[in-house]
Amino acid sequence: KHLEQLQGRLGKIKASLGEAKKQASQQEQRFVSRKLQTEGAELVNEVESEVKKTEVAAGPLLKSSSFLVRGNVQRLSGMVQDVIGKGTSKDKLFKQACGDDAESVASATFQSFVTWMTESNGDSEGFLEQEVEAMFKHLDKDEKG
Repeated sequence: KHLEQLQGRLGKIKASLGEAKKQASQQEQRFVSRKLQTEGAELVNEVESEVKKTEVAAGPLLKSSSFLVRGNVQRLSGMVQDVIGKGTSKDKLFKQACGDDAESVASATFQSFVTWMTESNGDSEGFLEQEVEAMFKHLDKDEKG
C-alpha cells in the first residue's frame, strides 16, 4: 500500500515536471527569439552603415553619370562588334537600330535595339531602362534622334 502511494506521488511529480519543462521550453524559445531579433537588428544596422559608407565613397562616381554612361556605351559597342564578327551585316544592324526611319532613331527604337543586342549576345544582365535612356541621351547630342 505504501508503494502504491509513492507511485501515485511519483506520477503527480512526473506530470508536474512535464508541465514545468513545457513552460521552461516556451520561455527558452522566447529568449532565443528575442536574442535573434536583437542580433538581426544589429546586423541590419551594420549593413545600413556600410551601405551609407559605400554611397559616400561611390558618390562622385555615381554623380558623374557620364562615367557610367560611357562604360555602358563601350559595353554596347563591344556587343555590336561581336554581332558583326558573327556575320551580321552592318546594313542589317543599322536597320535594326533605326527601324524604318533611316534619318533618326527614336528612344523607344533604341531601347528595342539595345534589348535585341543583349539577347543576341546572350547577355543575361542587359541594361536597366534608365541606363538605356542615359546612353540614348549621351549618343544623341544634337537631340534629333
